[in-house]
Amino acid sequence: MEASILIIDDSEAIRELVKAYCSHHFAVASVSSVSQALEALKEDPYDLILLDIELMETDGFSAMKELTRSLGNAGLPRPPVLALSAHDGAHFIAELIQAGFSGRIKKPFQKNYLLQVIQHHLGS
Repeated sequence: MEASILIIDDSEAIRELVKAYCSHHFAVASVSSVSQALEALKEDPYDLILLDIELMETDGFSAMKELTRSLGNAGLPRPPVLALSAHDGAHFIAELIQAGFSGRIKKPFQKNYLLQVIQHHLGS
């Protein structure tokens, strides 16, 4: 069975790009908001989440807290979450890890880099 990925990004272009890069390797779904993500996660237990750090409705750190809280309250496990971000630097990476992110995919990204990071975090 192929691994499943949920993309949370308010940019349709990014969602479509990730789908195009990943759909031959993984089952990919995408949403544009945290509320849509919570609904999707109640329906399907995704293996990995890609979460944009700069959503229109909220920042990725607040979104991560909301995902963790809501899934915990529902008794559902939170899959590993990778941040999608152009931000860089050791301090930023430390903040991500402290907030519970499993890692980061640096924007802009190439197909091979994206697939490599995803496969690493899925353990394949």
